[in-house]
Amino acid sequence: MKRKALASACALLATLCLAGTAAAASWSPAGNLTLARIGPQANLLLDGRVLVTGGSTNVGNTYDTKLAEIYDPGTNSWSSTGSTTNGRTDHTATRLADGRVLVAGGENANICTNDVTTELYDPFSGTWSFTGNANVARTGATATLLTNGKVLLAGGGNRCGTVFSSAELYDPGTGTWTPTGSMTAGREWGAAVRLLNGNVLVVGGEGPYPFPAQASAEIYDPGTGTWTATGSMVTARCCAGSLWLVLLSDGRVLAAGGYSGFANFVTVNGPFAEVYDPTTGLWTPTGSMSSARGGGSLSLLGNGMVLVAGGHDGTNMLSSAELWDPTTGIWSPTASLLAARGGHTATVLGNGKVLVATGYDTVNYLTSAELYTSLTYTFSGFFQPVDNPPTINRVKAGSGVPVKFSLGGDQGLDVFAPGYPKSERIDCTSSGSMDDIEQTVTAGGSSLTYNAAADQYTYTWKTDRAWGGTCRKLTVRLKDNSDHVAYFSFTK
Repeated sequence: MKRKALASACALLATLCLAGTAAAASWSPAGNLTLARIGPQANLLLDGRVLVTGGSTNVGNTYDTKLAEIYDPGTNSWSSTGSTTNGRTDHTATRLADGRVLVAGGENANICTNDVTTELYDPFSGTWSFTGNANVARTGATATLLTNGKVLLAGGGNRCGTVFSSAELYDPGTGTWTPTGSMTAGREWGAAVRLLNGNVLVVGGEGPYPFPAQASAEIYDPGTGTWTATGSMVTARCCAGSLWLVLLSDGRVLAAGGYSGFANFVTVNGPFAEVYDPTTGLWTPTGSMSSARGGGSLSLLGNGMVLVAGGHDGTNMLSSAELWDPTTGIWSPTASLLAARGGHTATVLGNGKVLVATGYDTVNYLTSAELYTSLTYTFSGFFQPVDNPPTINRVKAGSGVPVKFSLGGDQGLDVFAPGYPKSERIDCTSSGSMDDIEQTVTAGGSSLTYNAAADQYTYTWKTDRAWGGTCRKLTVRLKDNSDHVAYFSFTK
């Protein structure tokens, strides 16, 4: 590492050393909706509220779910808003750039024809209005907001045996739909994400008769209006609201859970997960979840980790939840849902919490909702004898270094992310000041202890005699995925 680069990194990482409180991951009640439903759509509005539309219900006509509801995080409560003109389930719902929400297609009581109409929700007036009809009536399609403000509607089908490969574009400026290039394969109940380069990845779903779950994937280029096949998943996946796919912070894509099989005889996939790399076009297996999950949900958290919640394991509906670490590919347990559920919605709020709402528990359609609050540690900064960046700590190689810090109370001893703390060699050229470590300890190995009276953790870092004459960066990564570093120069 060059002198300037090291100094810049030190200055940046020093901002992580702020005081405050810490909290364990938890779920808390978030009110009840008026209408129990399974498989609705949820959209985060520009003002931070959440709109829930459609879905199947066990009240009256099960396909006639017109009532839309709003969650307000300020009051932690739900209220009814304007109803859609047509009831919809297996529809799409997309927030447009101007804040309105477009709903398209879906099943109604006449499941052969589905619904060709589309409607717009105005969050300022709380009302719905019809906009242009789609060219094809679709259920189980994917809808993706493009960088140019248009919406790509792709695939889908109907319950009378047709699966579509066609796609079309909605223009909010004109309120009209225009055909675009067709996919390389028909697919219903697939999943889609917009990649960082603006292209759209569509993957999985059920294909045409006999309606097998698909492993194939393809890319839509908005610049040309064409589709190109890309690498297939290791595991075929479909159905359950397509919440088994999520775009990661680094631009890769994670798929986990879902269903496979044929038509109405789909079975829950195993606990297997995989990652798509847009630079290579390939899927690579990653760590497996602790349980198979069909109808669970994946949510990208602000720290880059992915939360999976609920779903069906093939026998039982689950209340358990897990976190996937993109740096290690490992899943770890987190707080369980208050209620077992699948077929729910999952929305990451502006405050970083995750709102899970409605769903099914194998007996009842649910009205309940709950909030996930991430595990967060607030790191105090390193205490003496270790100095925080940009200062470089000078110590004799082979010594035991007491690395002391606070997390705002006793958080237990299982606070480090898997494989951490760890160190790596760096260049010794640096503009940072040098300070000698005044206190070292004799240690046979590295260990972590907690002193309740001082509210202080001590990680005894056993250094290597062979490091004499070198410099190293020590990274302390906590289980909330935050990194905290200190720099060392080792004498012989």
